Amino acid sequence: MDDSLRELIRTNPYIWSGDDACQERASGIPTGHASLDAILPSGGWPQNAVIELITPHWGMGELQLLLPLMKSMTRQKRWILWVCPPYIPYAPALVNADIDIDFLMTIGPNISCQDALWTIEKALQSQGCGLLMTWLNHLPNGVVRRLQLAAASGETSCVLFRNQRGKNSPAALQLQLNHSNRGIQARVLKARGAHQYRSVNIPANHSRDNPTMTRSSMPPTPSVNIPANHSRDNGNPVDNKTPYKEGLLTGSRPHSTPYGGKRSREWEL
Repeated sequence: MDDSLRELIRTNPYIWSGDDACQERASGIPTGHASLDAILPSGGWPQNAVIELITPHWGMGELQLLLPLMKSMTRQKRWILWVCPPYIPYAPALVNADIDIDFLMTIGPNISCQDALWTIEKALQSQGCGLLMTWLNHLPNGVVRRLQLAAASGETSCVLFRNQRGKNSPAALQLQLNHSNRGIQARVLKARGAHQYRSVNIPANHSRDNPTMTRSSMPPTPSVNIPANHSRDNGNPVDNKTPYKEGLLTGSRPHSTPYGGKRSREWEL
């Protein structure tokens, strides 16, 4: 384009250019992995949004990607909430990663779908929670959209771990994670503001002495299956067979309805 024409377009208030939208796009939160930042359109994790990390199974090193983000949040004295983790978070590994575990709270997998979703929404809206991580499968797009709105209103990041990709998900970012010879392969499936999707290999910490969750202390991976005609009177527990064992991070079993108030029945799915 001719320079004079470009300048005319730039200075004319009645002409909108798509390039301006790309330049004014909000910057992301650095992931702590330069190669991953390079393939994300915002240069990091999208802010105040739902991020979906899709893995073939839990415990493949996916939490390693989030250690820098967790460290940043606790340094800002913002709470990190774990909802329905498949295993108890391993406190020594988190401390070794310079994460202040005094700002971590866990909600066990023995609560109902409704209580889990209500907790997540209220935490995202509270503005006191800097990061929320949850392990829930098969959530309808309407539920993910609602959590996206809550994350935006409360200026909170929400990481949703899933074993299957949701079609047409309203999440701001979808990453597919798989094992590779070099560590973890992260492939962008969807990213707000991106026109092309790329993948990258991220070196992972393979030390068995430094896991972020201990498998021996928690029941097998829970999953939340929500059919389209789910009744609000049907609790559909995440895990109704094995009681939650007290976490290493909280010191005691957290109440199933934090952030005050009565348990809501507004989650009719």
